[in-house]
Amino acid sequence: MIVIRQKAWTVPVGLAVRTSVNIAGNAVNLAQGTKIIIQSGYLLTITEKGVEVSDGDEWLNQGDYQEAKEMAAALSILLWGSGEEETAADGSLSEYADWAESITKVLMCFGIDTAKEFTVNGIKYTGV
Repeated sequence: MIVIRQKAWTVPVGLAVRTSVNIAGNAVNLAQGTKIIIQSGYLLTITEKGVEVSDGDEWLNQGDYQEAKEMAAALSILLWGSGEEETAADGSLSEYADWAESITKVLMCFGIDTAKEFTVNGIKYTGV
């Protein structure tokens, strides 16, 4: 098993008490301990310190492993923003432009459509 910590949070993260998905409302609440299996078979786990990548074999497929790390980093950054007291989010993903594709891939695992308004842990974002 490979475990990589992508981002260590230094401010309180806006994690939910429990994970829930509202497809009709295009919303997801993510809690500590949430495990997300992505298409490549890697597992992303939300911890109190960031998002970890585990499982899979980075020696066999570097492309999938790199994509998993990028998805973990993107989710960390999105959750970091939702945990700030005064978030700089202007209701769009513009501040997350470099991570938009990876954020979209992670949220698609929950059935969230980032092409229209969506909510992550109570923070609303306009479509990508």
